[in-house]
This record gives sequence, C-alpha cells and structure tokens, in this order.
Amino acid sequence: LFFTKNIVLILRNIVKLIRFRISQRSAYCLISPDRVAELDCIVYGSDEIWNFNNPLINYDAYYFGGHQSSATKLLSYAPSFGTVSLEEEFPAGLMDNLKKMSTVTCRDINSYEILKNMGIKSKAMVVDPTLISNIPVTDLKQYNNCILIYTTFLPPVIIDELKVYCLLNKKRLVAIGYQVPGVESHVTLSPENFVSAINSCSYVVTTMFHGVMFSIKFKKQFVIYNDSYRKNKLAYALKHLDLEGQ
Repeated sequence: LFFTKNIVLILRNIVKLIRFRISQRSAYCLISPDRVAELDCIVYGSDEIWNFNNPLINYDAYYFGGHQSSATKLLSYAPSFGTVSLEEEFPAGLMDNLKKMSTVTCRDINSYEILKNMGIKSKAMVVDPTLISNIPVTDLKQYNNCILIYTTFLPPVIIDELKVYCLLNKKRLVAIGYQVPGVESHVTLSPENFVSAINSCSYVVTTMFHGVMFSIKFKKQFVIYNDSYRKNKLAYALKHLDLEGQ
C-alpha cells in the first residue's frame, strides 16, 4: 500500500488500512500468533496464503501449519497457491507442515494439482467463502448508475473504451479499492462499503478473483481482463461456470 511516491495515495491508503482494521476488530477476536498453541482447532484460508512467491507474504510457515502444537487440529479451507507452479522448488519444510493437516481443501485446480504432486490428497474442491457467507449489504445509490472497475491494472486502451461506453450510455466510471489513472477512484472504502458498492452498481470490470466472486454473488454483469498473475486462481471457476472465452 505504501510503495509509492504519491503522497495523496499514501494518505488514502492509510485511511483504507484504518477502516479495514476497525472492521476487522469489530468482527473478530484477534489474538497473537504466539497463542495459537492454545487453540483446539485452526482453519487456514482462504485466498493465496500459500503463495510463497507473493512478495507481501513470501514463505511463512505459520500459513502451512508450522509451529503449531501437535494437540491442535489443523484444517484448510479454500486456500490457493496463486502464481506458484508445479515445476517450482518448494521451501524446506512446506510439505511436512501441510502433511500435519487432518483435512485439506483448496479452491482452484492449480492448488489441487500441487497438493496431489506432493502426495497430499485434497478432500474437496470448495467454493470461496465469499459465496457461502451471509454478507450484509446496503444500497449505495451513488453507485446505482456506475460501471465499477476493481483492478490493480487495466491497459489504457480498455480504460478509453470504457470511458466512451459510459459517455454513450450515460454511466459513471468509478474505480474502487485501488487508484486507476484517469478514472474517479474511491480507494478508502471500508470493507462493508466496498462490498455494497459492487452490490449497488450496474456493471463490474475486474481482473481480481474476488471481483469475479462478488459479481457472481450479487448477480452482476461483469467483464474479466484475465491477467497472468490471477490466471491460476480464476481458471477453475471460469471453466466450472462455463465462462471461458465469453
């Protein structure tokens, strides 16, 4: 969030982080990682917590069941290896840690194949928790006539086409979550307003896995720009829902 020289964006991201932390603390009882040994059961997931190529995470043994008490039951629900491929060298200890888990599930075929290659049988291919969670939303009328962009990057030519479409169809073009150059960007939304914005808009344009999941959940027409970073995460969902090549 803070690797930028844009002071305004840094300030917006600080507000975004504060709003996230407030929402997190209101929904969960947070404990220190040092206390996990006190727990009877730990569920790992979801999203790309197993992507040790992600520079924000790298390899953290905690996410794979490392450093846990043998008395604690370990499960995974809908994690992903993200951009990690079958051909890569895996960090020492990763496989042994995963084998401690009594039940392993994942959400995409790439993760399933990686586990299979390790000799770890995934019990099931499961849906992302956003699709089975009862997430409260409100109608944010300022987004009712909007095309929402949720992405970290879209080619400028697509942005230009969206602007023309909005002009011809009397729609507003708004980016949420991340700043998109040349587009009205609402970076500082709370998690509750972020989800409600997608629920309230006309259309969604996204590169993000959860942009697709929330669009499906709220029955929104959406367009996916399938970038290489999220190809592994989205491939199974697009195939399962017969959305490939649409």
